[in-house]
Amino acid sequence: MYRMILQIQPEQPDALHLLGLIAQQMGHHEAALGMIARAIQIQPTVTMYSNLGLVFDSLGKPDMAIASFQQAISMNPDDPDAYVNLGATLKDYRRLGEAEECFDKALKLKPDCTEAYFNLGMLMQARGRCDQAIELIRKGLVIEPSCAKAHALLGSIQMDLGQYEIARGEIEEALKRDPELPMVMTLQAHLQKMTSEDKGWLEKALRVQPSIRARFSEDAIALRFAIGKYYDDTKQYDAAFQSYAQANAIRRQKEGGLDHERYRKSIDSLISVFRKEVVQKRRDGASDSERPVFIVGMPRSGTSLIEQIVASHPDAFGAGELPFWAGLPEDKVQTAIASDFEPRFLREVAAAYESELQGHSASALRVVDKMPGNFGWVGLITTVFPRARIIHSQRNPLDTCLSIYFQNFNKGHLYATDLDDLAFYYKEYVRLMDHWRAVLPPDRFIEIPYEALTDDQEGWSRKIVAFLGLEWSERCLEFYKTERKVGTASNWQVRQKVYKSSKARWRNYEKHLGPLLALQGLERL
Repeated sequence: MYRMILQIQPEQPDALHLLGLIAQQMGHHEAALGMIARAIQIQPTVTMYSNLGLVFDSLGKPDMAIASFQQAISMNPDDPDAYVNLGATLKDYRRLGEAEECFDKALKLKPDCTEAYFNLGMLMQARGRCDQAIELIRKGLVIEPSCAKAHALLGSIQMDLGQYEIARGEIEEALKRDPELPMVMTLQAHLQKMTSEDKGWLEKALRVQPSIRARFSEDAIALRFAIGKYYDDTKQYDAAFQSYAQANAIRRQKEGGLDHERYRKSIDSLISVFRKEVVQKRRDGASDSERPVFIVGMPRSGTSLIEQIVASHPDAFGAGELPFWAGLPEDKVQTAIASDFEPRFLREVAAAYESELQGHSASALRVVDKMPGNFGWVGLITTVFPRARIIHSQRNPLDTCLSIYFQNFNKGHLYATDLDDLAFYYKEYVRLMDHWRAVLPPDRFIEIPYEALTDDQEGWSRKIVAFLGLEWSERCLEFYKTERKVGTASNWQVRQKVYKSSKARWRNYEKHLGPLLALQGLERL
């Protein structure tokens, strides 16, 4: 119908806008962008700008999405939906403080805005504040008691907390309200190890997956990953790899891949800037605090296990993956480098990070930040906190990269959706870690091989605790009993005793791995 209108009136803005929405639902984001942008040129509205922002977000262009939502807000500062859309994009790209302000504004404008409550809940979950997250989502449920998504969110938070029976109850509540909600089906797959007895789940997932209207939606992608997990758990390895490959291809098409030359230059720059004499120089403004502990490495390399062991110590606290360092304004960092790190900059960054740690624990002698990607920030971290301790987690490169490829990461992992990108990224990571190994003081840097840790848990746990300058605690041997929030894909594994079944997992998929096979032997054990 809309195309017929356009044949008669090719500049009809409402028809262009609606056709753009249809294209967006079908996953044709570039076409949607063109039509909605043209409609805006003819007769802009708040709704058009909001929907343009959603298209830019789908294309992995957060700056353009944010600008579009801000334009919608400038046209109507009293539109709560525009604030929710802006906040959701900021949240996805880890700009959590700004996102929280948007959701708060939406609730001031519309106190019964359930999407604001639910998004705020997810934001608090990302910050590790699960009690607040649960409270916010339950407030939304009071307004919209039949919302299946809200119960699914509660189930996800309970999984982070290790409360699996409560999580199952919330998932069952969600299923009562919407038996084929993709988010719930995805949670079911990650709540347990799937077996052939879960064939009914697979049949439903395969039936529901093609019916999700937006092929590029997060629900559609997540369900494809979940189907891959079912096949992997049930040892149907060819079918598993095919499902994971399809999921990654869609995410790659949606968000793009890794720019090899740009990433190589970024590693070159880090190595050039943070030379040994720079890293080990004691500067005015740097903090003497020994509280910060950083666990770095590739994702899926054992960082969660190490954090759980440390967090089980009575004098330590695991804060999870903090987005602090990657969230520092790039212009300020570059200015600081150019000025050889002025004391004011160091004091400001140290104070802000210490405040962040204080918000997680006011009393622990050591607070762990296990954001794996901080391996790129080691130079700046040790400049601001010369007494901080860096733990580098290592694992067999093939097992690491395969696990990454099988993981449905949120935005920001552009290397994870393609095997060639993964192989290149891993080699650059190794190159940078070789540099840190050469320039960091040995009493501030330790490397933990995952396989050795699982073979000799006590021996390596004692080395880790001693490295942190703490007295030994037997609690570290029973890390799986420690109740705390674990907001990563490892939230189930770290609550089990050490197991070795994930070693050499890559051999099940060897014929599919192609460029990853060249990584054998690159680990520095």
